[in-house]
Amino acid sequence: MTEYQIAVHIADTYMRAMSANDYTTVVALYADDAKLEDPVGSDVLEGKQAISDFYHGIGDTDLNLKRTGPVRYSNREMVFPF
Repeated sequence: MTEYQIAVHIADTYMRAMSANDYTTVVALYADDAKLEDPVGSDVLEGKQAISDFYHGIGDTDLNLKRTGPVRYSNREMVFPF
C-alpha cells in the first residue's frame, strides 16, 4: 500500500469511527507525537493524551460522516473535506 493509500484508509476509518462514537479507534489513528488543531485557529493540542481527552470529551453524537472529496496528503499531514 502506498503512503497515499494508507492516508485514504486512515481518513475513511476516522469517518466510520466518528460516526460510531468510537473515540478509542479515532485516537489510535494518531501518532504519539501528533498535534491537533480543531477547529483551525484554536489552541494546538499536542500528544496522544491531549488528543484522547479532546475526543472522549465530545460524548455521544448522531454523526454520519462521509468524505466529500479527495484526501490531500503531504509531509505526514492530511486534510479532507467532509
